[in-house]
Amino acid sequence: MAQQFVGTDPVKPTGTPGGVGVVQLVSFSGSVDLQASVDGTNWTSIDTFTVPAVKAVTLAPQMRIVQTGGSDAVVKLEG
Repeated sequence: MAQQFVGTDPVKPTGTPGGVGVVQLVSFSGSVDLQASVDGTNWTSIDTFTVPAVKAVTLAPQMRIVQTGGSDAVVKLEG
């Protein structure tokens, strides 16, 4: 079952790190930066979205979103 990101709280994917997961951005305004971390401290941007999308991504031990401008984003991760 897909996990929903809440604020900038990290999500620990259920899949194996290095495996492939799917991110779905359902609704938002502004931009959403999808970030990943191996240690939970240092974050690296994977991709920035400005429109709703579905995208396959490489899973990291921890992932989060950072939204700039607009209302709250609805972003889900399967994997």
